[in-house]
This record gives sequence, C-alpha cells and structure tokens, in this order.
Amino acid sequence: MMSGSILDGSKLEFRLWQLTPLIHFKDESGRTVRATEMKPKLDRYISQYIQKNDKEIKHKWLAYGDESWIAQDNDRKLELIAYDYKLRIKLVKNQHKLKTYKRNKNTAYGAYFWTNEDPRFNSYSTELIIEFLCSHHELKELIHHVFPEFLATTTFGFRQDKGYGYFLTEEVKENKHLQDQLIKKYMKTFLCSENPRFQLYKLKGTKSCYKECLDLIKNFNCDIKSGLNGKPSFMLDEYHYKERGNIIHEKNAMDMLLKNEKLNGEEQIWYIRGLLGFAEHYSYLRPKKGDFKLKVTENGTERPQFRFPSPIRFIPAIDYKNVYLLFDMKAVHKLQEKADSLEIIFQNGENKFVAKIPDKGQYDVRDMLDSYSKNKKQFKLEKID
Repeated sequence: MMSGSILDGSKLEFRLWQLTPLIHFKDESGRTVRATEMKPKLDRYISQYIQKNDKEIKHKWLAYGDESWIAQDNDRKLELIAYDYKLRIKLVKNQHKLKTYKRNKNTAYGAYFWTNEDPRFNSYSTELIIEFLCSHHELKELIHHVFPEFLATTTFGFRQDKGYGYFLTEEVKENKHLQDQLIKKYMKTFLCSENPRFQLYKLKGTKSCYKECLDLIKNFNCDIKSGLNGKPSFMLDEYHYKERGNIIHEKNAMDMLLKNEKLNGEEQIWYIRGLLGFAEHYSYLRPKKGDFKLKVTENGTERPQFRFPSPIRFIPAIDYKNVYLLFDMKAVHKLQEKADSLEIIFQNGENKFVAKIPDKGQYDVRDMLDSYSKNKKQFKLEKID
C-alpha cells in the first residue's frame, strides 16, 4: 500500500500536491480540478492499462460500455467506457489568490496562451484530497495501483498540454525519484510492443521556480514551431528543408498572401506545424487583419468538429528545473495515415489556400525531435531510451 493513500472499506483516498497553476474560465473561489474532467481520463487510462497488461475486465466493474472493446486497439471506443465508482475532490488548502490573465498580459505565463480578450483564471491549491467510493474490491485495488502513475503523466484544465494543472500524490512529493520512476513505468507500459506509442525526452532548465518552468516550456515550444528571438522555426526552416522544389510550408504561404504575393498554384503546401496540433486560427499583429481561419475537409466533406491536439505532453519535474516531454508517436502516425484524404483550408478574407499533411515518409516528427536534441544549443533536450 502506498503511504500517501488510505484504504477503508469501499473508500480510497489520496492526498495530492499541486505543482503548477490550473487555468479555467470562471471566477470562483477555491476552484480546482473537476471530477468530471478527471474521471473520464482515469477511466480511459484504466482501460489502456488493462489492454496493455492482458488483465481481465469484469463486466460488473462497468457503469456503461462494452468490455470487448478493451481487446481492440481503438482509442475512440476506450473513451466510451466508464467504470462503476464515484470520485470526489476536496480542497484542503488554497494559499494562492485567484488572478486574472488576458492576452498580451503577464508575459511570465506567455502571451501566446491567449487567443481572445476573455479573462482566464489561475488557481493554485496546494493540497487536495481525492476520494474514491467503489464497491468492487478488485477495481478499487486496481485504482489504488494505477492512480499515482496516472497522475504523474496527466495534466488538467486549460492549456494542460503546456504543463498547467499538474498534480502528484503526497508520497511522490516526499520522494522526487518516484516521479521519474512512475513516468518510466508508464513508458514501459506502452513500450512493450513492436510499435511503441511514446518516446520520452527531458528538457533541461536551471531554476527551481514554477513560473520559470512554464516559461521554459513556452520558449521551447516557440523555438520549435514559430521561431524565437528573431530566429526561424526549427521544425519549419532548420530541420525541414532548404531546397525542395515546389514544396512550401503553411507559414510561407500565409506570409506570401499577407504581402500580396500570389501563389501560382503549382506549389505543394504542407501544414507541418499541424503535426504538433491543429490551430483554430493564426493571427499576425502586422499587418492588421492578418488572421487566418482554418477549416478541415476529409474526402471532400467538411469536418467542423475535427480536432488534433498536441501530441507532446509537457510534465514539470518536482524541482521545476526539468520538464519531461511525452511524445505520442502513434497519434501523429494515425494523422499522417490520412494525408491523402485531409485538406486544411487557410482563409484570410477573400484569400485562401489549401494545405496537406505530409505523410511519415515526407516528414518524421520523431526524427525532427531527435535532430533538435543533437543539434540545438539554446535548449538542452535529452532523449531518454
């Protein structure tokens, strides 16, 4: 039994420690992570754990869903499974005041986080208790086993893919080596097949401060995708190509349209940054009205609900000096399998162009990150095998 948890009959409790602020939309005192967000993520994690460890799922564990889906490699079906337990979150201490942030304000949090003038709210609860109520003994034991690992590799709330909303169990707080062990254990779970799902990297910082840690994530992300301090984007310009005939990337195409330079129709435009997550739009401060909206079609049919979130999960280390990067290779490869059928339409007023996703043979994100770790000096990215 882990010392940071309490088992009592049908009840299971964990005391949690929060590493980074949780960003949300409502100005409410004592706001913290929601059970309605945590439970679906944990349910999906339990299903993946059962799937990868050849464990048997009991039909009586299910609130709804089909246990036969566990045997299938289908992420969508795993999301439809819910387990029969209740989850409650109790706020014990809230030592940090609520603050509001808007676009182009509070640069320590990164202006690129905000896409409009609606306020977001930052809450930082130092101590929480998570209470599980479960009448199925084996399911409760499974939750007891996997929950610390689940927390160590999961973030919550708005901009969770950039390191916000990160919690750990109290036991991990008291032993920082446990965080590293839990993340590597998680990696081992998904590295047991011939086609591993994740690759792990460590981004090295220098300062023990959560704001500096979040700033490190922000700057690294900018360096990879859009360029930093006047230098070009690594994934678009440094790694991608110098001479590739009529192939250009989406940023080139947007720049050309905003400068009134017409595309001749012979270019093949790749949406390369889309491999690290689709944006809803891109905004340019100069010139004015430099906003591009994105629309996705698949096999000629518009897909307004199509989403592809970032395949990179940033996990702050306990001391804030380092950041773990969990790169979901499977998610990118599944997207690239649709390279022929997907079209991404970039529109600025009456001007527009169509971009395609490069397939794996044309652009390999894992190879790009490996190249970054070997060649870049500004940020130290270490690949962990």
